[in-house]
Amino acid sequence: MKKFRYAFSTLLWVLLGATLAVSLTGIGVNIYNLTIPNVISIVPNIIFLALCILLTVLTLSVALFSFYRIKGDKVIFRLGFISTSYPVKNVIAIVRFKISQTLVVYFDDQTFTRIVISKKDYEEFTNALREIRPEIIFTENSEEREEK
Repeated sequence: MKKFRYAFSTLLWVLLGATLAVSLTGIGVNIYNLTIPNVISIVPNIIFLALCILLTVLTLSVALFSFYRIKGDKVIFRLGFISTSYPVKNVIAIVRFKISQTLVVYFDDQTFTRIVISKKDYEEFTNALREIRPEIIFTENSEEREEK
């Protein structure tokens, strides 16, 4: 079983950090507001507190639990609580585009997915898939073409 961390861009890290800061601030403000005796604002504060806690949990799960895992005969992609898997037997080709530095996996039903991992892990990811299914074609393409 091989695991490859999802490679977030700098912008996504900034957005995750900002979301976490806002949600933690919301938790603090709502807890403070709940200490002030005012019966009318209790219900909205509890609702907003619950939403801020949910946003914090979701943000942390995305930041900490986003990866690709090659396990058995499947490639599992996990982004926080969301998970999807692809059977390795359906992979027909892997293309590394040199100009954009992206890795794309093509499937037998004419669909594809872009693999968002560190560039240094491209070779290990490709080799892990080809260990399971040696028929997978690997190419490096220096010209970008429009995906349909």
